[in-house]
Amino acid sequence: SCRPPWAAGPAPVTPRPRPPASGRSLVSPLLLTGRVTKSLVDLARDAAGHVPFEAPPSPLNVKVGGARRFAGDQWQVSRLKEVASAAGCTVNDVGLAMAGGALRAYLEELGRLPERSLIAMVPVSVRRPNADFTEGEGNAFGAMLCDLGTNIDDPAVRLEAIHAQTRAAKKRYAAMSVAEVLAVSKLIMGGAIVSSLTGVAALPRHPFNLIISNVPASDHPLYYNGAQMTDLYPVSMISEAQAMNITLTRYDDVMTFGIVGDRRSLPHLQRMLIHLDEALSGLTKAVWG
Repeated sequence: SCRPPWAAGPAPVTPRPRPPASGRSLVSPLLLTGRVTKSLVDLARDAAGHVPFEAPPSPLNVKVGGARRFAGDQWQVSRLKEVASAAGCTVNDVGLAMAGGALRAYLEELGRLPERSLIAMVPVSVRRPNADFTEGEGNAFGAMLCDLGTNIDDPAVRLEAIHAQTRAAKKRYAAMSVAEVLAVSKLIMGGAIVSSLTGVAALPRHPFNLIISNVPASDHPLYYNGAQMTDLYPVSMISEAQAMNITLTRYDDVMTFGIVGDRRSLPHLQRMLIHLDEALSGLTKAVWG
């Protein structure tokens, strides 16, 4: 008989030998400085790009307490694919547009919607063919900043703007080395890390308003000892000055949104699920007429 997952002991860990540092690896940060600076300058000049600390003050960027609330729901991937196909974008773009529309409606209900649009930090994979990563080394991701169009009323216009940004970011990162992408990403995420480590939430400007990530799971049903896993809900974390996190996970034929928020500063978080559904319906109507 099979033991349940929680009864399994820890797997043995074999230390992985690390190669000695070479002169190239020691000076690479210095060599990258000029190229990273140029990349940030190009990013600032790009109409479809964003640099850190453009995010407006919002209820999402406050000191958090110890209590959390989780809200999650799922939608058929086919619904998101229909919108993506009609709009000529990706399913990830549709997910971001849903989040932007839901955040707009949610913050309007609270009477706290900023005039300027919210900015999300979106993790992006930097694994490439023949890249210097090996199995077991963990995640390899960079970061892009995406204007969620929370100041835009038209769902189709919001989706088009998001698609333009993600397309430009992919093109920009494709022209950079993995090391350059990681360096730029560290600068993008630096302000949030400092705030989290120091506990300083009242920054004059925040690098971004929230993190929205897409973590793919299996595209077919999974089973354990003959029992099918029917649902998979992503539960991420929040940190100081980052009172909300949204994570998308595709499992089998559904896309699941998992939202974690600070209970005190973001009340009635379950309302976000209603607004996500309304946002998807609005996108469907907008692209199909």
